[in-house]
Amino acid sequence: MEIAKVKELTKIAEQGEGKVFTHLSKVRPVINSEFADLQCSVSQLALAWVAKVNPYTSSVILGATKSRQVIENLGAINVLPKLTPEILEKIEKVLDNKPTPIVNVSYCPSPLTHFH
Repeated sequence: MEIAKVKELTKIAEQGEGKVFTHLSKVRPVINSEFADLQCSVSQLALAWVAKVNPYTSSVILGATKSRQVIENLGAINVLPKLTPEILEKIEKVLDNKPTPIVNVSYCPSPLTHFH
């Protein structure tokens, strides 16, 4: 990546522009107050939320540049059982971006029906 692009992205991050940073700015104060009993970091809550909110999510991709970040991110496993429907509803009220389920309306017959 070009140095200029890195500087541009860093500037955007520092200014707090963009949807991700807007949501993060909403979540941080709530984590420190309302969700303090979860005893987790923002990244752990985010990863646990991704894994919990969609039943079709089979894996969560961890982004880390340091081993301590990987260890912290893996702590999301301990947050999963704490995400009750009530907690998930509180998170939804903070973010207001609950994903809509994907409905598969296509029909695919069993491959075995083609072999008579």
